[in-house]
Amino acid sequence: IFKNEDTKEALKKLSGGATGPLNIHLRQEIERLNRVVVVVAETLRMLRLAIAGSIAMSDDVLASLEAVYAGRPPAAWLKISWESPTLGLWFQGLLNRHDQLHSWLNSGRPKSFWFHGFFNPQGFLTAVKQEVTRKHAADGWALDDVVMISAVTRMVDAAAVREGPSEGVYIHGLFLEGCSWDAKDGGKLVDAQHKKLFSPLPVLHVTAVQARDKKKTGFFEAPCYKGRRRTGQTYVCNVMLSTQESRTKWILRGAALLSSID
Repeated sequence: IFKNEDTKEALKKLSGGATGPLNIHLRQEIERLNRVVVVVAETLRMLRLAIAGSIAMSDDVLASLEAVYAGRPPAAWLKISWESPTLGLWFQGLLNRHDQLHSWLNSGRPKSFWFHGFFNPQGFLTAVKQEVTRKHAADGWALDDVVMISAVTRMVDAAAVREGPSEGVYIHGLFLEGCSWDAKDGGKLVDAQHKKLFSPLPVLHVTAVQARDKKKTGFFEAPCYKGRRRTGQTYVCNVMLSTQESRTKWILRGAALLSSID
């Protein structure tokens, strides 16, 4: 989808240049997406040939054919991409990821980032920390002394974002499980709504500060996962959420953030 030479030239024109932390992350994401597209194209080519009788139906081709027939993404695709319960949702995810990266590369940094659209969300957050640290290099900031902080904004979704923050980034598309968000009085965590498993979180502002300046009270550090399956492999980071209640309550409720509920 993205040609290597065109990508290199476009990256140079972005704010921060080709060596900017977030632009390096963009290049890596593009490379990962290109690999996925190559594998998808090869799988579909082999399926066409096998169905036409031009090649023998190998075990791998047969497994891919059965998956597509059942409406599931083939295992070869899932191995190098993202989890998805249906083929339709998987392809929609592919299109959405392409749209975000294409827009970023050709039109400049998004005002708000779709967090689930990254192969490496941890790398994205690290790049944000590096970018903020570089801005404060004259103040003596060092990356080892910097930590990520976050704050929920009053913007309900990405459509409400008019411009990006002066420092850090906005991210959207996160969901709360085991709790919900009350936007009144500055916003805070509250109990989950009756019979509602998930509730969307408003746009989140993510930036960085020196560790000594990070707030120590008044928030719960909710674990954020890539999807509904909570494991060490799907864990991304902790997100600061304002609360007037003890962190023990939210731990017992299993409160967490999910970047996808599919």
